[in-house]
Amino acid sequence: MLFGSGGTLVEKHTGRCIDFASAFSTDINLRIYEAGYLDHPDYDLLVTEVSQIDEAVRLLTRLALTYVVSEISSGTTWRIPKVYTQHQMQAKLSRLPCRLNVGHLYFRWQVLEHMKSSAALKFSLVPAEGGRKEV
Repeated sequence: MLFGSGGTLVEKHTGRCIDFASAFSTDINLRIYEAGYLDHPDYDLLVTEVSQIDEAVRLLTRLALTYVVSEISSGTTWRIPKVYTQHQMQAKLSRLPCRLNVGHLYFRWQVLEHMKSSAALKFSLVPAEGGRKEV
């Protein structure tokens, strides 16, 4: 095993290799894999229903989701990621369905598991349809 590596899982039927980071134990890495959080490299979170707005905003804010702001300087366009504030997140949730880019789920799985058990919102995770959206 390489230094800093959490090992590699090889799917028997597909041959796909899943490289784990060393942030979590082997048991946790397998749990993340079995939950499907590593099926795609980039995910969007699709919120379809909100029943408790304050709790939904709190949970989504814990994911530290970002949007992109374009700035032009000296003829170069810079795409700068910014973290959604609670106010911005509440505004996004006022228009359902709401699609937010989450990116890779490896370090966000615990929050997502908590969100699944919450009655505050209903959502699904879908493969991303491109990069982060600009506000």
